[in-house]
Amino acid sequence: MFSSPWSMAKGMQANAAAHAAELLASADIGFRRADAAVPVVSYTTHSVGRNALGMGSACPFETDELVVAAAAPVFTQAECCAVVDEARSLIAEGARSRFTMTDTNRDVAVEDMPKTLAWLNNGAFARLTSLAAACYPGVVDDATDLWVYRALVINYDHSAQLTHQPIHRDHSLISCVVPLSERREYSGGGTFIEPLGRAIALEQGCALLHPSAVRHAGHRITAGERWVLVLFLNTLAREVTEESDHEIWYDLGTRAHELGVPEEALWNYERAEALNPRDSLLLTNMGVALAELGQPRRAFVAYRRALAIDPYNVNARLSAGELLLKARRLRGLEVLLAEAPVESLAADVGLQRLRAKLAPGDPHCIASNEMRIRD
Repeated sequence: MFSSPWSMAKGMQANAAAHAAELLASADIGFRRADAAVPVVSYTTHSVGRNALGMGSACPFETDELVVAAAAPVFTQAECCAVVDEARSLIAEGARSRFTMTDTNRDVAVEDMPKTLAWLNNGAFARLTSLAAACYPGVVDDATDLWVYRALVINYDHSAQLTHQPIHRDHSLISCVVPLSERREYSGGGTFIEPLGRAIALEQGCALLHPSAVRHAGHRITAGERWVLVLFLNTLAREVTEESDHEIWYDLGTRAHELGVPEEALWNYERAEALNPRDSLLLTNMGVALAELGQPRRAFVAYRRALAIDPYNVNARLSAGELLLKARRLRGLEVLLAEAPVESLAADVGLQRLRAKLAPGDPHCIASNEMRIRD
């Protein structure tokens, strides 16, 4: 146990070391940087205030034109179909990435896709990095500076009730999404950008780029099947040093949490909260840390605040429900689940298990018989 909170200097040293290790790991798993810049397709931009990134004065992005949509395909139809074919085959064999933990879609890591990895390394990646360098000149000095932190092929399948990706932030600098399916193959879908309040759905092979710190989601499909290629990109030199930066404190908190030191995580989360009290993901993490520290009441309040901001935050609702279940506050659990958006409750296995605990007549249900709270 640490006797005092991490200093910002130590935290930044840890982040710099982690950044260097991730760059080496990217090469180890097979990714290569682009050899040179190539001509870029035309594109349009959407304005999102830089304050939405939570990066304070350390924000490296110089304008609010942060969401970029390619107006023409970056990849051909044949290239998109080849990536889908390889991913579909691997998923059918049981492949699954170790990068995400959501059960609302299927995915496979590009590092486990030898054909797609070779295709990216042999020139396809340069098309994306060149576009990023053109769109974010204050962040990316040259197309060859960008490297892949992680890359996934994600499958949304309405028939299997795998329809979306919850709202989240990515732990990289720039996120890139390329639809691999034709628009006629599905309904709905696209990338939901929270500050814009809407989803952007592009044609097959067109790239959507945005800062990874923008809260976003894989918008729900309502029919068909959708495949996308997602790449998380960093630069060779990423420096952030401003102490009042919400995102830095948040990252320091998650790092301490991963190291199994919840008191240090909470200390950093509270500083991030002081700068941005309406970050639902942050409040959820705070709740987890408080619960681990034996403070369930404060944890429940944090979860409730998270849900007030984002009612689709499944992790916050599930964690709050588990606290209520443990405390035998079954009426409160009923209310919590009744407040959940219908599609959120229907799509999440954990919430369905909680609801099953309240089912009358279930002999394994703690809400049945004499333990059930009366009206």
